[in-house]
Amino acid sequence: MNGGCPTCDRPRPRSPWRTARQLVAPVRDRLRATHPQWDPGDAVCADCATEAELAHMRDLIAETGAAMDDDAEAVLASIRDDQLITIETEDDLDAVDRRHGAATRLVGFFASWSVVAAIVAFIVVWTLVNVIAQPFEPYPVIVFAVISAVLASVAAIEGPIILMNQRIQRERDRLQARADYRVNLKAELEIQYLDQKVELLLDNQRAADR
Repeated sequence: MNGGCPTCDRPRPRSPWRTARQLVAPVRDRLRATHPQWDPGDAVCADCATEAELAHMRDLIAETGAAMDDDAEAVLASIRDDQLITIETEDDLDAVDRRHGAATRLVGFFASWSVVAAIVAFIVVWTLVNVIAQPFEPYPVIVFAVISAVLASVAAIEGPIILMNQRIQRERDRLQARADYRVNLKAELEIQYLDQKVELLLDNQRAADR
């Protein structure tokens, strides 16, 4: 056992070793299929065992009818590296916020009560000035003309801003839905594999009690 791994032939003196009793049946079958020379009585290195476990999980994904796409590969990579899948999602969402930071701030500005108060204050002041001083056209021609122009300009500006905000939200929703799919897929794979490992432990315990 201090020599090379019986499946990959690479010396791993400090690597953890996995015996056949520690591997679920589908993983053992995978090792036998890919390494016919392997004797189940010999332990294998943790890397080979992990690769066989990932291959088994690929079979589980295929059984569900899901495709082995980038999302599935990302899930398997997170299982192999023992990392949280949500970290990558948070990075993607932060990237969207940074890329559309100016647009998000602009949407937040126009969606505030300050803009509404400013428009109402302008209309009130403009109406009072023209009613009292009548510096331009006689009241109420210029009042309604300017008010209509202001409101039309605000509506023309807000239209693209609303569409921009909807596009950003759709992008965030798409990333969030993708993250939910990855989390659900990872949870389903790990739960099913955990169930198989529990069955393995029970089988080993029953064998030891005999």
